Amino acid sequence: MSTPDLPPDACLPSGSPVWLTVKDAAARARCSEKIIRRAAGLGKLRRATINERGDLRFKAAWIDSWLEDTARPVEVRR
Repeated sequence: MSTPDLPPDACLPSGSPVWLTVKDAAARARCSEKIIRRAAGLGKLRRATINERGDLRFKAAWIDSWLEDTARPVEVRR
C-alpha cells in the first residue's frame, strides 16, 4: 500500500496506524530508498524491523521528525 500523501496521524479503517515501507518512506521524504536505508542503519531515522529478513517499516511522523532534525538554518549573505 502506498501512502506518502497521508497525514502523520493517519489510520487504516481498522484504526491501526499506517506503516510505511522503505519505498513509501522515500516517497514521503522525496528522496531515494538508499538514503532512507542508510539513515535507518545509522540510527538517525527511527524504524521497526518486522522479520528475519530485516524488512523495515516507518510511521509517517518518524519520517517527518527525521526531516525536521536534519534541517539546517539558511545563511543569508549580504
